[in-house]
Amino acid sequence: MPAQFQATYTPIAAAGTQLQIKHMARLLATQLVAAGLGKGDQQQQQQKQVANTVFIMLFTNQLSNWLDSANLWLVSDFLLVSLISG
Repeated sequence: MPAQFQATYTPIAAAGTQLQIKHMARLLATQLVAAGLGKGDQQQQQQKQVANTVFIMLFTNQLSNWLDSANLWLVSDFLLVSLISG
């Protein structure tokens, strides 16, 4: 702790209500997470990863269902035209 700060620091007698302290803690936590620090950032990364995985799983399932239906000919025609026009 810097000497100047230690020499002039005086604690605040009434630092705030419990609600104000919790609010300040949340504001600080939000800033830390935005800066990429702390447990909250790790949790956000994990949540994004899970969300991406779920999206991919849903998309591939929907795509396979779509391909299993009568739409398969659309894909085969598209591939054939793409190969011919190459």
